[in-house]
Amino acid sequence: MTLKEFFTVHNKIALGFSGGVDSSFLLYSAIKYGADIKPYFIKTAFQPEFELEDAMKLASQLNIEPEIIRVDVLQNEKVTENPKNRCYFCKNTLFSILREEANAEGRTLIDGTNYSDDAGDRPGMKALKEMNVLSPLRECKLTKAEIRKLSKDAGLFTWDKPAYACLATRIPTGTTITAENLEKAEKAEGAVAKLGFKDFRVRIIGNTGKLQVKPEQMQKAIELRKEILEAEKGILDDVVLDLKERDSMDNVKNILENVKNGNISVDEALLKLKIEPFEDLGFAKIDHHRQLRQGIGEVVYGASKTPEQIVEITNSLLNNGQETVLITRMNKEAKEYAQGKMPFEYYEMPKLAIAGKIPKPTGNGKIVIVTGGTSDMPVAEEAALTAEALGNKVVRIYDAGVAGIHRLLSHTQDIMSAKVIVAIAGMEGALASVVGGMADCPVIAVPTSVGYGAAFGGLAALLSMLNSCASGVSVVNIDNGFGAGYLASMINKIGEN
Repeated sequence: MTLKEFFTVHNKIALGFSGGVDSSFLLYSAIKYGADIKPYFIKTAFQPEFELEDAMKLASQLNIEPEIIRVDVLQNEKVTENPKNRCYFCKNTLFSILREEANAEGRTLIDGTNYSDDAGDRPGMKALKEMNVLSPLRECKLTKAEIRKLSKDAGLFTWDKPAYACLATRIPTGTTITAENLEKAEKAEGAVAKLGFKDFRVRIIGNTGKLQVKPEQMQKAIELRKEILEAEKGILDDVVLDLKERDSMDNVKNILENVKNGNISVDEALLKLKIEPFEDLGFAKIDHHRQLRQGIGEVVYGASKTPEQIVEITNSLLNNGQETVLITRMNKEAKEYAQGKMPFEYYEMPKLAIAGKIPKPTGNGKIVIVTGGTSDMPVAEEAALTAEALGNKVVRIYDAGVAGIHRLLSHTQDIMSAKVIVAIAGMEGALASVVGGMADCPVIAVPTSVGYGAAFGGLAALLSMLNSCASGVSVVNIDNGFGAGYLASMINKIGEN
């Protein structure tokens, strides 16, 4: 079924409208396909004011007036007692009101549950099913990623809005929910948001706030700890940073842990693993399952991509749980555009950026990077930083070419103790053969385009390395420092789980 077909069959609609990604797109689609739709925004103490503001802004964009229904949900003791199934009682209360409104006008009641949602992360779905609330996005098998893409194409500002759980989720299960602690949560998160954080939570434990941030914002939270404490003065007595980074249910490990703990069924977990293996941004299909398949997530090749494309791809990877994103061949224009739009460090010499965090070194040993000359350093740094971004210990030996062989021999201990060596040289490319004759580990040779006329832009070095008489030498393409660093990391991590 398509949305057009759904709204042809169900032409008179009442929508539970939150102003989030899903219900906003549903409202847009109903209007687009000519349905008589009436959106209802239920305002309770569980929704912060900005949610209502976003809903009104979106409705204004679509030239429709939502009906706002204010409900004192704190009058329901089954909700305020905050049991594990609190969401069931809350949804039952709110949608019972919407059901009465819909029935009074002969409207079909719908909500924004999508195909990516399941009973594991939407506890109130049982209540919706009991009241025969229809979910068109789910029925039409539209996933969250597809809805974001379609929303962007439609010009809806909500397309990249982070998922937002109600304020009641900030209160530990079993702790009574009060207007006071809900107000604390809203003000505390508002203060942190003003410091530039996105998609975070402040959990309220007594008069202390536990700040939970995504992996890419952890370093920022540490750096701004004084500013966070200052911002929370008068709201909370103290703020602690949760060192267990906030992650989404779509993280494969989290899905498996939820199966183990009985939070979701095997079939629900299988559905989550099947859907959204990639995200279609229109100009790129982002492979979010690559790390699961290969142990290393997607790498962004920056050359020929626009700055906007680089930022959107990188943020997509970070937002879907990839902790480290490597961006190669990234020019200064892209660097300047990306400032403030994504968390990254830029390295001028290799024109490379690392977004997110660099993992601690693991592996079976160290990777040694050797260059023939100083002019080979841009390629060498691309290899070294690639290996470091993939979690390896790297030793750099630069300007140790065969023109002064004693320089190379002074590093014999490093060469002999390496797990894998990357030998980088231009000109005649003899360095790889010399290093290959000294070491008892694999040597990855990288020809560079350094040299005069007959070097033919690195071709001479490439042919020399391909014809090396030293055993154990393999060769990558001209100037391909990334490929060498990546392969070196794979060799160094053989045997790791």
